[in-house]
Amino acid sequence: MLFNVHGYPVPIIKSIEIIRQFQALDILAIVNDTYAILIEDKTYTKNHSDQLNRYREEVRIAYPDLVQLPIYYKIADQSHYHSVQDAGYFPFTRERILEVLERGRENGVSHPIFIDYLVHLEKLDSSINAYRTKPVVDWDGFAWQRFYMGLQKHFNGNWRILRFLVAATE
Repeated sequence: MLFNVHGYPVPIIKSIEIIRQFQALDILAIVNDTYAILIEDKTYTKNHSDQLNRYREEVRIAYPDLVQLPIYYKIADQSHYHSVQDAGYFPFTRERILEVLERGRENGVSHPIFIDYLVHLEKLDSSINAYRTKPVVDWDGFAWQRFYMGLQKHFNGNWRILRFLVAATE
């Protein structure tokens, strides 16, 4: 899927070199000495200070002949992904991650670490989507975020603006 989201077919993989914290980039995976998969994990945070562009430039300098496939790994929600996409990264969100992991479970992957992570993401997803079924007084921060994301479809803005609008109506 990491290849497909960037419009590349999955090659026959002959080699993978994993470099953690390459110039502060969370993970750099070099596949077949042809592709550089840049993975920036923003679990509960978001990008800042032009870091995504800097990471791409550092990889370009060190590996000028590799095709870059930048991934913005995100299990929680954020207001928008404009700057992520502007930097050429694909937002690999919880929904997509769950799709991959569920396919793995269906295909018989049963390693305890894999299953623990899948269950963790399923619980997180349930908490995030609780705004659909729980009373408002029982919402946690995740449920509010997903509610704001739904509002964003009808308003041009971000969560700060939507929080202000919701507070103004209370």
